[in-house]
Amino acid sequence: GIDSIKRIEIVRALLKALPQSYGQALGEDRGGLNTQPTINSMLDLLGELKVKGGTTVPFNQTGMGSEAYRASHPFRYVMKPRHESIDEFALKRLGQGHFIITQDTLGIAAELSDLLCACKCTVSIIEREVLKDENSLKQWCLSFENQVDTIAGIVHLAQIGSDWLQADAPIQAWRSQLMLNEKSLFILLHDLNGKLNDDAHILSASALGGLFNRNGNNASGLSLQSGAVGLLKSLQEESPKLRVKTVDIDSEQQIKAITASIMDELELAGGRLEIGYPDGKRTIFHTVDESLEDKDERLDSISDLVVLATGGLRGVTAELLRELALPGNTLLLTGRSSFPEDEPEYLKSLITPSDLRQYFISEVRNGQLHMTPAEIQHNVKSILAAREMRNNINDFRQRGAKVEYYSVNATDDDAMRQLLDSIYDQYAGINAVVHGAGVIEDKLLVDKTSDSWSRVVETKVLGLLLLQKYLHPESLRFFTVLSSVAGRYGNSGQSDYATANELMNRLCYQLSNNWGNKVRVKAFCWGPWGRLTFGHGMVTEETEAKFARRSIFLVSPETGSRHFKDELTHEGCHNIEIICGEGPWEQIEADIGRIENISDWKDK
Repeated sequence: GIDSIKRIEIVRALLKALPQSYGQALGEDRGGLNTQPTINSMLDLLGELKVKGGTTVPFNQTGMGSEAYRASHPFRYVMKPRHESIDEFALKRLGQGHFIITQDTLGIAAELSDLLCACKCTVSIIEREVLKDENSLKQWCLSFENQVDTIAGIVHLAQIGSDWLQADAPIQAWRSQLMLNEKSLFILLHDLNGKLNDDAHILSASALGGLFNRNGNNASGLSLQSGAVGLLKSLQEESPKLRVKTVDIDSEQQIKAITASIMDELELAGGRLEIGYPDGKRTIFHTVDESLEDKDERLDSISDLVVLATGGLRGVTAELLRELALPGNTLLLTGRSSFPEDEPEYLKSLITPSDLRQYFISEVRNGQLHMTPAEIQHNVKSILAAREMRNNINDFRQRGAKVEYYSVNATDDDAMRQLLDSIYDQYAGINAVVHGAGVIEDKLLVDKTSDSWSRVVETKVLGLLLLQKYLHPESLRFFTVLSSVAGRYGNSGQSDYATANELMNRLCYQLSNNWGNKVRVKAFCWGPWGRLTFGHGMVTEETEAKFARRSIFLVSPETGSRHFKDELTHEGCHNIEIICGEGPWEQIEADIGRIENISDWKDK
């Protein structure tokens, strides 16, 4: 059933989208529509109406089939920890066979090896020096393939004991930590995929205090850990029989206690994929809807700003920047591409991708051009991207903002230093940052390449690290990153993208701590976006249908932009990690994370 307030909102949305004849047919009291207990009964009642003016409009064409359902989902969520112990009736079932463990610095790998061997398993421990070098690790995988027939599990402990690097660390230090903590697990899963049992254990453990940094920490610096939350949740979608877990430990606990907790999670049949052990207490994380208080709104917090935005002329980043493109504000936008020249006159009448494609095909057939189908498609995408950039910068200026564009690689240390230095020479300070630069190269994990993984992860993660390295936090009001539900909840084909977003989420907590909680740091974990003002959204029609089957609906530009503005203008809100989008996020996590019971196993 639907509560009375929500029912009124749904009825209002229905009547707004339908022709006026429906409202006239229902009358002033809305024909009992307000008293219907469910959405389906509302639709049934509307379907039975005799409407003047000819044929009625099917609900799937008016959009109400999805819009009505969407109205029952909140848009804004945060993560809340909750203790959940393993009860005595929970089923424990350890897969038998050979386990691979990556070495930590605290001695947990050796302790866990002893426990596994006591359960009649065999174990190989990969030393950290091997994990630090990609060629060495790939060579290890190659030689290991000949030693065993199958692999019962991989336990990634390399993050435990990782250094906390200083904020101004050289970029190679960050790349080295990415390799040791994150990419090494990707390589193991990729290169040894053919040896993994269908129901192999895949567990990754981080050491961010047990709450994945959500409570801040006393450590000085930054540490790249727990990107595997996104990686393994995505992998679980790709290979549902795998028994995946991510565990965040409190390194202040005794080694034997930490090892016992990891062993408990390995043995447990089912359970949430994201588990923490703050103070040694088993903790899960719920997605809880939480709205903002209207009374806290301060519109002056987004005025008189100098805003630096990476990836700022295209996609969702540009869509959100419309809220900051105000008179008195300056938008400093970066992108990898050079700003496009004006379009030739003969292309301006070709509006759609189909129009452009047909034009190039005709030119090839007429012998005027020599292009392959792939080159034609690349040309079409380039033209549309250039149009989006020109349209967006013109729109920002028409709204009253001063706008400058810089072509720069967000992962180039020297280039970013020079850019930030020149900005600080010209302006009194940078007041706001929107980090939206990103690369998407979707493929199943087994089909990903090493170079592709690095492009996707480094653009977001190293881009963020270089920004914080050269920013002057004393002038910052807010620092925002555009993350994704793909990181929070996983998404098939996006294991690398999910890794990058989860790493950014963790880094945001660390940055807030490093800056003394004086800068409002926000990680916006966006749901999938629909079509944008001047460009396509984040998903294809096929992907949209995939999301819809899971009751996850696209973010509209109007709704997404409004919520972005709300987060920046409500100063009483201290949430860092915010899930933005309509979907049954908590239910998805709960369904996947059901713990099997001993009685369930007996019934089988």
